[in-house]
Amino acid sequence: MVDVSFKISSPVPLDDPYMVVLVEFQQRGAKPGEVSLLIHGEGLDPITAKPKYIRIREGGMPIGFKFLRHEVHIYNRGKEVATNASAKRVELNRDEARQYLVLEYLAANKDATQPASALPGSLTPAARTRLSGEQLQTTCYVKVGADGALLGVFRDEAANFQLGDDELKAVLADAFFRPALVKGKAVAGVARVRPADLIL
Repeated sequence: MVDVSFKISSPVPLDDPYMVVLVEFQQRGAKPGEVSLLIHGEGLDPITAKPKYIRIREGGMPIGFKFLRHEVHIYNRGKEVATNASAKRVELNRDEARQYLVLEYLAANKDATQPASALPGSLTPAARTRLSGEQLQTTCYVKVGADGALLGVFRDEAANFQLGDDELKAVLADAFFRPALVKGKAVAGVARVRPADLIL
């Protein structure tokens, strides 16, 4: 059998998590380079800041198999959650993460012309507790720099009248934004934003 165990916790509660464990192995007598894959999926109870012990024991493996490696992937509401055990993991602070997202966006849109936009899912569910229903549905306009930085929050598309709601501005400051593009070149622009659309 395969026996995998780990502890898991999250500073941001995960209310609908599940895991997928991938195990690569070689069957006895397999040719060099011939690899088999076991995929185990399982729903999890909500994950909070309190560490929780998880153990998976999967039987039915062929006699004499050789274990090669395994990966554990955690998802919440259908989206993968980065962990300190994620493959090719690189720790980034918030500013480095913003720069990385902008560079990735530019690489994928080398000749595109597009308006500035907010990144869906870049606000955590905790943002809902900071805003009223009306605030969550408020349409506002965010001035976004060529580097993806938030430069201001406004009530109008022309970015002439600043938004007076300090709490809403503070929440939007936690979101990530894509700059406007002109033939693949990043430029400053204005993104139309509704906070509810940015929450996971």
